[in-house]
Amino acid sequence: MIIGHKKIQDFFKKAIENDKLAHAYCFSGIESLGKKALALELAAEFLETTVDKLEKNADFVLLGRVIDQKTEKMKKEISIEQVRELKSFLQNFSWGKVGRKIVVINEAEKLSLGASNSLLKLLEEPGQGVHFFLITTNSDLLLETIKSRCQTFYFSVVGKEELLTGLVNQGFNKEGLAEATDLSCGVPGTAIKILKDESCKREFLEKQQQFGLIVNGEIQRRFQIAEELVKRGKETGEAEVDIEADMDSWIRESRKVIINALVSGSQAEVKKNFKFIDLALQAKKHLKQNVNQKLILENIFLNIN
Repeated sequence: MIIGHKKIQDFFKKAIENDKLAHAYCFSGIESLGKKALALELAAEFLETTVDKLEKNADFVLLGRVIDQKTEKMKKEISIEQVRELKSFLQNFSWGKVGRKIVVINEAEKLSLGASNSLLKLLEEPGQGVHFFLITTNSDLLLETIKSRCQTFYFSVVGKEELLTGLVNQGFNKEGLAEATDLSCGVPGTAIKILKDESCKREFLEKQQQFGLIVNGEIQRRFQIAEELVKRGKETGEAEVDIEADMDSWIRESRKVIINALVSGSQAEVKKNFKFIDLALQAKKHLKQNVNQKLILENIFLNIN
């Protein structure tokens, strides 16, 4: 059951009823809003099956980053080889009676340049009954030529009351729901993680504290945080992924501050946090371009005020 995004769900309900489906869709929004979950539900509906059976369905492909067999770590990009393998999949006849083939590409912003160009060729001539779903945290990181061939839907955070109702409908006990919805800043997947995992809850409390230090702390403390984040990334070998996750958490916190500031009438806080969000979104683009991570963080921290 998807929490929120009723307008998007209603759009697809009508499109399916009227048999007016596009060849390619892009779902864009921050992590854990339900973009991938909705794409999988739609894929199951298109293929007249259930989500739990999609993995074994011959007319379905879920594409994303894979584990590097040498390093045993997640690869940074989706490779051109992975996309090229889709060509034979799409050329084969559909095995199902509905005659459709569905491709879901998770973290589409992680497509390498070669993979992006290869995908573009597939999008230009997708074939009858073929539907693509590109899942991304930021559609601006996709090639413009790819974006132009997709119908894009932007997923926003879910309102507090709608999120609370959705969590109750999914069977969660009311105890702890208020704190989970507050910490998650309207992100359903995050709220569910917090309710299921106490360590996740502690992590988000730490992120909340970190955000406060970044926005309100002295510049020396901000730079210290930048050094700590880069050092952690070197130790884990996932610097880009980890720092991007940090930025997503800061963006969530900024949005929460903006909502509260609009209620209290603090225009200065609204302006400050909108600027912070812009800086963080620009920084995520620079991460993709392999700019020095410490410089990216310091640029944010220098220009907050």
